[in-house]
Amino acid sequence: MKKLLFLTSILTVLTLFSCASADKNESKVDPYMIETVSNLVSKRTVDNNPLLPNFYCADPTAVVYEGRLYVIGTNDHQMYQNLKADEDVNYGYINTLAVMSTDDMANWTFHGEIKVNQIARWAGNSWAPSIASRKEDDGLTHFYLYFANGGNGIGVLTATSPLGPWKDPLGKALISRGVKGLGKCDWLFDPGVVIDEKGEGYIAFGGGPGHDNCKIAKLGKDMISLDMETGIVALPETPNHFEANELNYVNGTYILSYCSAWDQQPAAEMCYMTSKTPLDAGSWVNGGSFFQNTGVFGMGYGNNHSHIEKFQGKYYQIYQAHDLHTVFNVKGDCRNINIDVLELDEATGKISKCKGTKKGVPQTANPSVSVKTGFETLATGSGFRYKTLQGSGDIVVQATTQETIGGWTMLKQADLKESLEKITVRAKGQGTLKVYLDTNKVSDATPLASMKIDEENFAEISSKLTDYEAGLHDVYFVFSNGLELDWWVME
Repeated sequence: MKKLLFLTSILTVLTLFSCASADKNESKVDPYMIETVSNLVSKRTVDNNPLLPNFYCADPTAVVYEGRLYVIGTNDHQMYQNLKADEDVNYGYINTLAVMSTDDMANWTFHGEIKVNQIARWAGNSWAPSIASRKEDDGLTHFYLYFANGGNGIGVLTATSPLGPWKDPLGKALISRGVKGLGKCDWLFDPGVVIDEKGEGYIAFGGGPGHDNCKIAKLGKDMISLDMETGIVALPETPNHFEANELNYVNGTYILSYCSAWDQQPAAEMCYMTSKTPLDAGSWVNGGSFFQNTGVFGMGYGNNHSHIEKFQGKYYQIYQAHDLHTVFNVKGDCRNINIDVLELDEATGKISKCKGTKKGVPQTANPSVSVKTGFETLATGSGFRYKTLQGSGDIVVQATTQETIGGWTMLKQADLKESLEKITVRAKGQGTLKVYLDTNKVSDATPLASMKIDEENFAEISSKLTDYEAGLHDVYFVFSNGLELDWWVME
């Protein structure tokens, strides 16, 4: 795995990017000691973009379920881990999808990877997913996750939770080169799926330069077949269409968004069209560009892909940017996911111009510290990685810096009620975990709690809390290398 070194100011402390392996310290050190904390290098505490401060992901899609917004994307981190020294991009490495979720738009939970290649063994790749959900006759909400098998086919997985377990219901591609009525389709990829108020599903797909590459079809009642009676419809009058198809349905209007080509204007921007009758190619009305390339907003130039989602009464633009890899001096174009507010007129389907920002969107709720919370739920942090435990599949957090430096994470604007007395964590390894409010500067502040951990296996360890002022606080966890942190709760 790649190692990325950063030179911090004055102290010249070497810190490693969160997913790199830690160097073994040659000198004898106290394994419980933390001299300082790795600097924040990717996401300021006042910003809410990118969603994850240390994980590469792209081509977002989203679904709302039980009060949470789930975002699923192309797992660029898998590409990052496999890129050779002479490679900038190689999407051929990607055969998994990454999942994250939030209920407050500031703190995000990383749920790990969907191992598409192990579920749909016929598929070599998994790019640009699109997810839709519908309550079925069994009373359960069923999720349908579509993905591109490279540029030559589209598959579908099913589950009754956005976290799976996922199944491959077909054992083959839903749409392949041999499907009847496909016609010209240079790149058979980038599915965009929506279910309308009648419960009927539609899928848009295709890409490449020139006309007739954008397609739309009605899905069968089972959502895992095509309605061959209506067939596949080409949308030749889709101005400057190139890739990144997404479908939305708002108050009787179908909205097709897509990325425009680089060699025309507007270049690599998100554009859209609207229709009341999606299978009538002539019914689609051009809405123009609504989101410029992220390079315009200082987030790196590159391909564009976005998803529109309504959550907690507001519309959001979830999109990929190209700046996180630059921060970490990664040669390859490993992308990251951001989110900003979008204005969409529900009466007409008109989308106003949207801007990409580092600040992102406002926090909508404040997490309680009295609810058991996984360490993988955070707003930002540095010097750590996510680790999936074998067997259980649980996600834990692990420091990746030198032993005496440590990593840190932060939960933004959490609600600390009065009379909390202790914190309990589930952890393993040997090291120190310290908790601070509103700062991670270990030399300048008194910790809310401090504990030495020396556990060969995961165990629950508790510590008393020092005096604190009740109210909303940023909660920082500062931990030394050698620890694996599962969850925490204050009581």
